Amino acid sequence: MVGELNAAKEGSVWFSRLSDQNDPLDTYPAIVESSRAEVKRALNAFQKEYGSYVGFSGTDFKQAAKNLNIPVKRFREQFFDPDRLNSSVPKTLETSRRQQVICCFTDNPKSTLMWAYYSSSHQSFCYEFACAQEKLSDAKRTIGKVKYLADRPSISTVEAIRWMVRSSRKDNLPKSRELTASDEEEQKMTDALVLAKSEEWRHENEWRSIRPLTDGPGYYSVGPYYLKSVVFGINASQQLKEFVSETVGSAVAIRELKLLGHSYGLEFAN
Repeated sequence: MVGELNAAKEGSVWFSRLSDQNDPLDTYPAIVESSRAEVKRALNAFQKEYGSYVGFSGTDFKQAAKNLNIPVKRFREQFFDPDRLNSSVPKTLETSRRQQVICCFTDNPKSTLMWAYYSSSHQSFCYEFACAQEKLSDAKRTIGKVKYLADRPSISTVEAIRWMVRSSRKDNLPKSRELTASDEEEQKMTDALVLAKSEEWRHENEWRSIRPLTDGPGYYSVGPYYLKSVVFGINASQQLKEFVSETVGSAVAIRELKLLGHSYGLEFAN
């Protein structure tokens, strides 16, 4: 716990894999096959820009074929087969989805359900992060609001190809029109792959921070946010409060929740 508290003081929090979330349908889009002609145009554009012996994520076909002891021509032809790609994209996206690491937040620290879900029946604490007013524009690039939907979002095969190419080539973005997405499509893909959940979870008021696919689970900064306070649930022990308060130091406020009058609601005691 000391390591976690010290990380929080530095503005860092633990990011876990999306596959470890309690909802297996979290960001689980429906994949719709594009026409063979559309997929072929996208593949041709990719080969023209990046070559015929490299995959979307930079895989070296020659080395991969050698490792598998198969002819490189056969390996390349299989990868650039439109029919095969149409059928393999859902599996590829699912692999990426499971590898994605995220950290989840809520904008409602007084939610009795959130305390029941995530703090062992109100016995633990939560962190309150804030940012300076002048850093709000940067903050919007750090944390995004989850979108609660009645139906799963749909992604076409070609949209998925464009997303995979751009995600793996941030320093060498495609120039071809076939591989370039509009701002609307970019937002749609981000929402579908990392920010979409069933509307049944709407009560969580969730926001989430997302790391690049190359990152694994671990502590990462959420700057420009900083640790403003630690908030204790109504069943937190005095021993825990004293330990946390001593560890985080006087620069971080300590707040406690209590029941609100005769209702089931919560309010800050201090």
